[in-house]
Amino acid sequence: MPVYIRKNVSYTPSSLDKISVEDEDDYLVDPDQLRDTLPQPYRMVDKVLNLLLEEVWDVISKREEKRMEEARKIKPPQYQHSEHIEGAIPGATTHKLNVSYTKCMCDSVDGKYVFLGLPSGLLAIDGHSQQILAFWEDEHADITQIKAYLMGEQLYLIITIDDMGIARLFSFLINKIYLLKVLNEQSPDSENKILVSKIEASQEGDYLGAVFENPSTLEMWFEIHKLPREDWCNQFDSILQALKKAEDKRMIEETEDVEQTPKDAGDQDLMSGTAPAETVDPQTQIHQVTEGEATGTVIAEEDGGLMGDYKFSQPQMLMKVKAPQPITGNHVGNLYQACQKVDTGEVIGMGYNNIVTPAHLDLRKTVFEHLHEDLLKYLPKDDEQKSNTNMQQMPNFHFLNPGRMIPIGLEQPNLADHPVSVAMWWPGSTNLLQYSLLKTSKDQDIKPDLVWPLTCKLTATAVSQDTSVLAIGLENGNVIVWDRYLGIQRGVVNVTDSSAIRQMTFLDPSICPQEDTEYPPYPTKVAMYILVWCRDSSIHLLHTTSGFVSSPTCVSPPVENDSDHITVMDPVVGLPDLILTVVNKGTVQIRDILKGIILFEIKFPETHELTTPWEPVYAVGGLGQMLYVKGTLKENNEEEENESGLQTGSIFVYHFRSFPSLDTYMKKKRNNLSFKAHTTINQRVDALLQERFTLQALRKVRMQERWSCLKDEISTIENMKMAARHKERPLYKFIKVQNPFYELLPITSERIFFIIC
Repeated sequence: MPVYIRKNVSYTPSSLDKISVEDEDDYLVDPDQLRDTLPQPYRMVDKVLNLLLEEVWDVISKREEKRMEEARKIKPPQYQHSEHIEGAIPGATTHKLNVSYTKCMCDSVDGKYVFLGLPSGLLAIDGHSQQILAFWEDEHADITQIKAYLMGEQLYLIITIDDMGIARLFSFLINKIYLLKVLNEQSPDSENKILVSKIEASQEGDYLGAVFENPSTLEMWFEIHKLPREDWCNQFDSILQALKKAEDKRMIEETEDVEQTPKDAGDQDLMSGTAPAETVDPQTQIHQVTEGEATGTVIAEEDGGLMGDYKFSQPQMLMKVKAPQPITGNHVGNLYQACQKVDTGEVIGMGYNNIVTPAHLDLRKTVFEHLHEDLLKYLPKDDEQKSNTNMQQMPNFHFLNPGRMIPIGLEQPNLADHPVSVAMWWPGSTNLLQYSLLKTSKDQDIKPDLVWPLTCKLTATAVSQDTSVLAIGLENGNVIVWDRYLGIQRGVVNVTDSSAIRQMTFLDPSICPQEDTEYPPYPTKVAMYILVWCRDSSIHLLHTTSGFVSSPTCVSPPVENDSDHITVMDPVVGLPDLILTVVNKGTVQIRDILKGIILFEIKFPETHELTTPWEPVYAVGGLGQMLYVKGTLKENNEEEENESGLQTGSIFVYHFRSFPSLDTYMKKKRNNLSFKAHTTINQRVDALLQERFTLQALRKVRMQERWSCLKDEISTIENMKMAARHKERPLYKFIKVQNPFYELLPITSERIFFIIC
């Protein structure tokens, strides 16, 4: 159908005075008006009650604002550091391998160690004593991002990204660092360089997800790699056995040398002016690994030592997912061909199979540009918009364990504690995509196995530790909570109308009150808290249980000053009641999650300040016992800054046990509840069997009472039978009904005529 557009039509904005006022009685605008209005005098009573509630709510809001203003006037206490770490690392060959130049850090999952990313390597220190344990050195590895995962007993997986976009996989075991794999290794002379902008692994290091980027073509894609975790654990076991044998052999040789050395040898050494070599404690030695010693085979030296040259199993790429392309029209000649390309509509997809023609899309674009011609100048140009869109697309993803929301055949029941799928979404998209990790496909264009369309753009997602609960945050301030284990939706709640969701975190279930259910006997801990952080710096708390999500509780209201905006929010590991926040003015705060009050702020020396409030360098060690924060010098020497180009500073250590504000939190005892919201079938059967055993004593008492009452019941039944036998029965006499008598009359001609007529 042709559309005629008038030319040279001036755009006149509609007047606000001519906008029609919404009719309060219109049930299409207000669904509550669908019901009949109340008759008098109940209508007046309803209006009075509504007015009273509004006035009371205004009074409560004013009191709450006044209370918050008074709370802001009271400044929280500030605590200074107990220790600081700085200086070069002993045994390093480059001056850049210095703690003062730390660019990033993270703690191990169990809080025993802290890993530091340096401009020319990687460093591991003890989380309690700050002792340097091991380091890995490479002049070209300026590490800017670092994450750690627990693969086995005292076996850690470390993932890093340097400033050149090269991702490396390390392993830390018994004070030694091993280089496992360089994910995007490439030659320096290569023009087409592939960079890694984001990388994460599953909880136990089974799978690895990485976002790759090609700056020359502005392309971005997502890859999933299968890590040989079991093979790595077996290889490290063999390495430990070889190291143990070499250590035992060295100890035996030292013992034999001491026994065979004559006493005169010592006198001869003293006469010649030579002294015996100093003994070094092997536990205090720092293990150094360079880049060239990271791969190869295990080689034993002649003196019984062991070189740091190992060869490990390599990861395997499972799938490659490209960024979604904009929906285009269907290039067909007629309607029959268009219907042939469109599927039956039984499943929900990405919307690429449609019957919309490119001409129709161009026509809609033309109409839009004509209607908003005066506003198009404020939009970015096509080239700028295309480059910004391609460069800002960095997907978010989560590895998920088996649930009841994946199609049949794409998961295995025996993999209950291992990831079987990955959920991901691209910024600006309204679809949550899920891909199966067990399905093998040779196609380059991998399609999602499950698509969840939403009504608004996704801005944040979070999963519980056992991935049984999934929370989705939208741009309009709504939060959707799904129970993946049961396959049902717990609820949808509107957190705020004025801001989008920025980040969500599932808190430790030990701080959440659980429902006391009498039956079933096995524990069903399904209640948990979700901490929601909005873009207006407000923090809310959601309490979700089975099939229910309560109204959000505002822990921290929105702030007006730009200097008070929260830039970082992270729960404190080991202390589930606390969260760490960093504000725009460079202040690090520790807050109570449930109350929302600021307990204290950490204080830097006068010569130092926080490195950056947007990406601070910090880590929590010792399971909430101490905090590591890097502080940068305020006024650096110009010559030193020009030579190195690095920010010089120190790592300050804050012991939480020495802070009076945390005495009640340190003494508080929490039950170590499992993050699993639902137990397995075996645990349920064991619980039912245990309940049967506990009720066995009561069952015996009931059986004895039953046998004692059985004799009385039997005698009662016999008496009732005897009484029924001796009781006279009433006799009923039925009247005999005789059969009807039909008289046979003789047939005559008149009767035959009557029958015929």
